[in-house]
Amino acid sequence: MDLQHICRGFFPNCRLLSQREIPTGHINRSYHVRLQLSEGNCGDFLLQALNPYVFPQGEQVMENIGRITAHLWAKEPSGVHLRFYPAQEGNFLRQEGQLWRLCDYIPSLSYEKAPSVALAQQHGQAFGHFLQLLSDFPAEQLHETIPHFHDTQQRFAALWHTVEADPCGLAASLSVELKLLSQLQEEACGLCRLLQQGALSLRVCHNDTKISNVLFNRDSAEALCVIDLDTVMPGLAAYDFGDAIRSSANTRAEDCPDPSQVRLDLEIFRAFAQGYLRECAAALSPLEQETLALGAFCITTEQAVRFLDDYLQGSLYFRIDYPEHNLYRARCQLALAQDMRRKLPQMQNIVAELIEA
Repeated sequence: MDLQHICRGFFPNCRLLSQREIPTGHINRSYHVRLQLSEGNCGDFLLQALNPYVFPQGEQVMENIGRITAHLWAKEPSGVHLRFYPAQEGNFLRQEGQLWRLCDYIPSLSYEKAPSVALAQQHGQAFGHFLQLLSDFPAEQLHETIPHFHDTQQRFAALWHTVEADPCGLAASLSVELKLLSQLQEEACGLCRLLQQGALSLRVCHNDTKISNVLFNRDSAEALCVIDLDTVMPGLAAYDFGDAIRSSANTRAEDCPDPSQVRLDLEIFRAFAQGYLRECAAALSPLEQETLALGAFCITTEQAVRFLDDYLQGSLYFRIDYPEHNLYRARCQLALAQDMRRKLPQMQNIVAELIEA
């Protein structure tokens, strides 16, 4: 792959000085590239190829990102936000059958899970501030880049369809996991029912709020910037809150080989909630506030469904390191969802206390 040729689609006269593939992330391929733009003028950039299987309508993804980043810069001109560079086709480049984009590389630290209470609070502040900045952006102006992305009912329906089709002959070996999911299904779809009833409304959400999508200052460990805007589209605040808790307050790695060790860390939960609500509580309706903790259980169960569905299909969506990777991920999410279900009253009390404080 000729990355210099691709980079010249954005800066025609540039010279590629160095390149490094960034291995983190389940979906897209990313490279840190250093470019010489002109004599004595060099810069660091993030070059990414969108996954066409996940984002078949890549143009719509980039349209959303263009609108969102313009809004963020207008609301907070002195802030730190992603800045993308135009190519011949607009704000992206089609090359070698893929859609490529280029943005500034922001020197920073990133984490797969919160290493401390202080970082968890910063994680919460980052996404609470992000929601607050976009609270006046009309959600209907954004494309739904992945239809039914956080529609738990649809995710369950897709899983049962895959189980019936059983394309890789794996369903018979998953009777324990599938039985447990069937028991959790009704409760996990609670947010969907509230949306259908009109009790909750769609707003602009990030939809992938794990801590690895926040960049942190290398010196102060303060949150700098929210990244990975591919899934910014209409959604529910409770799913955004819950997905952050799912990823950050898990006592073990997402693919821990022993699910019996997986627990929800209530101290991390409290710290994230405190940072999040400090930034955006005023932008949330009373029912949105009330359902934040439930969102953690719903999205964690949904993620178990997504990992298991992908495993049954031969792992086409999520990047894997070994054949059973998505199965281990699914089992860990199931264990975490069960612990969240047990601790839901405590989680709800914490949110209520923080709102009243």
